[in-house]
Amino acid sequence: MTKNYAKKLAQKGLSIIPCKDNKVPIEKGWQKLPIKTSEEIEKLNCSLFGLRCGWSDVECIDVDTKVLVSLQERNDWWNEYINFLCDNIEDFMNKVVIAKTRGGGYHIIYKCKTISGNTKIARLEGMTEAIIETRGEGGQVILYDYFVGEREYHHIDYISESDREIIWSISKTYNWVDPIVVKIPSKKEFPIVEGEITPWDDYNNKVNILDLINDDFTIVRNAKNNM
Repeated sequence: MTKNYAKKLAQKGLSIIPCKDNKVPIEKGWQKLPIKTSEEIEKLNCSLFGLRCGWSDVECIDVDTKVLVSLQERNDWWNEYINFLCDNIEDFMNKVVIAKTRGGGYHIIYKCKTISGNTKIARLEGMTEAIIETRGEGGQVILYDYFVGEREYHHIDYISESDREIIWSISKTYNWVDPIVVKIPSKKEFPIVEGEITPWDDYNNKVNILDLINDDFTIVRNAKNNM
């Protein structure tokens, strides 16, 4: 990403963040700093730039395919996912900007009147890291030079809230939820000490079954007499 292009994005109202080579923003507290002007960007001494999400209603769907082992698995998964989005959102590729990351993942970027903070959306079975998460308020993404389709960062524009809801809903279908295992507690066993009387033996010694039966008959007989 060239400095001149970063200046162009700043002129369009996007918030450009200077970053170190490890993708960490150079300035502390960058989330609360005012947007940089093109003149300020010209003076920066860095080769990597980030885009502040949350600012100007920008939100990014961050797809991290490197959680999958092979290149074939990554390609197959991405093709299924993007086709799913295209099949359910009319003219999808002309509504969003899709950039390919250095690690082989993808950033799907758009603006929307409704956005949220950074959110983990989907984790595949057996994986610890999310394959789909978002960068919203308080987040940022690195700007890259390779795009899927013809739209680039200066084409970032608003999508409808319903289209955003579809993107999120489709993304959530890839989330694996670990099954809940209900552990049924075993019957509590009481240790029996030799010579000690258990509670149920003590009860049996004190209560005669005939007494219980007679008590029941007495209750029934009294009830009949009172009728």
